[in-house]
Amino acid sequence: MLFIIWDDYINEPLSALANPNCGLLTDNSFYQDSRFENVDGVILIRHIHQFFRNLQYGEIVHYGKKGVFDSFDYVNPAASAVFIQNPLGREVAFHKILKFNAFPIVTFYEFPVAEYQPTDFVDWKRGLSVSGIYTLPKELKNKIISFFIEMPTEEMPTSYRDISLFDNYSLDRAYSKLLKEYSDEKIIEMKLLEIIEVLLKGRQFISIKNVTAWNEETELRSTRDEYFKSRFLLNYSHILDKECSCCSGELFNDCCFKKLKFFNYTHYYDL
Repeated sequence: MLFIIWDDYINEPLSALANPNCGLLTDNSFYQDSRFENVDGVILIRHIHQFFRNLQYGEIVHYGKKGVFDSFDYVNPAASAVFIQNPLGREVAFHKILKFNAFPIVTFYEFPVAEYQPTDFVDWKRGLSVSGIYTLPKELKNKIISFFIEMPTEEMPTSYRDISLFDNYSLDRAYSKLLKEYSDEKIIEMKLLEIIEVLLKGRQFISIKNVTAWNEETELRSTRDEYFKSRFLLNYSHILDKECSCCSGELFNDCCFKKLKFFNYTHYYDL
């Protein structure tokens, strides 16, 4: 088993591995020279944010669970781990996958959550990923990509790297629905482009609304940043031959000072 620890943007490794048109662990792999026969399956775990926020701010994202004190404790009831089976590897039993709080990728296909979708491309300006585009007729596919590129967009605030605020839109589902309603390809194309235009404008509106949330998060992180910095300086100025404040019973010089001297405080916004 291969384990990949990622942040909220888990659709990035998910797409590289499982995109049906080019994923490494599919029959259409973009790297046919090796099919990774020694890897039976991959489990993707959303957890990097825990280490990031713990090291940067000294906080633990506990998701309302009591008794979580370490960033290595995997507690994330909001986001299950994802399992991807290698078709050329040995089949991994379902009960073994569950032991890691993981579920096969097909479980998430009907979920509207962007992180669980093997995307075809991401529109970083608008915070939108798109899947299913390569199932469309070639001419329509090229028009849609051009439409995304040429559609004007306002400058939007950038999401924190440990918080995902992306949406995903499945164009293949929209196209299949239109095929049932209309028989004229021109009308289907027009309707699909109208849907995308409404979608993109909606993303702009959502992003403008999120400005307040971003400002609140910035203020919160700044406050925690100052607190963490003050704690760091306080600990660093601790008398070396006094008992360590972590209650280990050892002298500060033989305990936490060894860790502190290898740790340089870095402000979040300087990263």
